[in-house]
Amino acid sequence: MPLYFFDTDNGDRHHRDDDGLELPDDAAARAMAQETLPDMAHDALPDGESRAFTVLVRTHDSTLLYSVSMTMAGQWHDGRGVSERRSSAAQQRSNVWSL
Repeated sequence: MPLYFFDTDNGDRHHRDDDGLELPDDAAARAMAQETLPDMAHDALPDGESRAFTVLVRTHDSTLLYSVSMTMAGQWHDGRGVSERRSSAAQQRSNVWSL
């Protein structure tokens, strides 16, 4: 089976895959890249209002085969300022973790 490498970028950190994963074909590598994005977004929720997540798929010889990205964007519509949103979000995370 072919070997594919999945490099990821969550807006704060870039990870180059040096191990790779054997998959049946290019379509399976594409599906794996697409399935990775929601997990990345869940693990690295944005501190601000937007963040882009990207997965690059490389072949065994480092040729770029496929890329997929997803952007999370949020916008308040009630006039709250940035500092209010950040303190509110931090308080909510604190409340969830203390349950």
